Amino acid sequence: YQPLWLDTAGRPSPLVRDALALLTQAPTEGLDRDDYEADRLARLADALAGSARAPTADAVAFDVALSRHTLTYLRHLHSGRVDPETVGFRMRIPVDHLDLPARLRAAIKNGRLADTAAELTPPLILYRDLRIALARYRSLAAEHTLAVLPASPTSVRPHASYTGLRALHHQLIVLGDLPSGTPPPADGAPYEEAMVEGVRRFQTRHGLEPDGIV
Repeated sequence: YQPLWLDTAGRPSPLVRDALALLTQAPTEGLDRDDYEADRLARLADALAGSARAPTADAVAFDVALSRHTLTYLRHLHSGRVDPETVGFRMRIPVDHLDLPARLRAAIKNGRLADTAAELTPPLILYRDLRIALARYRSLAAEHTLAVLPASPTSVRPHASYTGLRALHHQLIVLGDLPSGTPPPADGAPYEEAMVEGVRRFQTRHGLEPDGIV
């Protein structure tokens, strides 16, 4: 019945910073930091650090909450937040006998919280690829220069004219389907050559028929 995260004066130990960093960076793992109350815990930690002698009830509430949310985060990181069967996947998560509370106590005792989280992260190449893809697509979502392409009354076929050609050119470069040095089409130029190949690459990546038709 001793606090894990506080010193004898009731102030946060240096490991609190490491725990809050894990919870705050949860989005990099595809998790939601709000599920672990990262912001509220950070405010409580600041309040305890700035207090000469924090009320015992506040110190206890913080210590228990940080342990609970850190354990939840580590479980989600290691085993996933969603049961695949509940969203239609016919797969079962193997029974995991990992003693997370014991791992957390050891990590705090040895000052290895960040290392322990890294050890609990899935070692799969697919998981690492998903992390990279998540960061990329978040970056694309925040790209203010990307806009919805102008509508066309008919499909745009190779050699046809299209008013959104320059916007399409920009999108294909941002998405990586056109080399960054590809010059933009001239005003009034038809939809052809490099642009068509870029659309075909986009279609192939998305499992579509690579016919080059927009």
